[in-house]
Amino acid sequence: MEENKQEWLTVAEVAAEFNVSRNTVYGWIDPADGAKTALVAYRPRGGVWKIHRPDLDAFIAAGRNVPEAAPEAK
Repeated sequence: MEENKQEWLTVAEVAAEFNVSRNTVYGWIDPADGAKTALVAYRPRGGVWKIHRPDLDAFIAAGRNVPEAAPEAK
């Protein structure tokens, strides 16, 4: 079964979706406040960070302070 490529997002894609900086998303991945609920992300050796959509949904559902998704451009 082939997985939908859109199920995986880059840091830049998550940042754009929530209208925040990439540094904010990196902060969600490795929270400086020691929060137990970090955004789960995967980075293969030498690769870029990828966030699986269900992990992003779980992070949001856990009550982290995530702004609503930015409205789509007209």
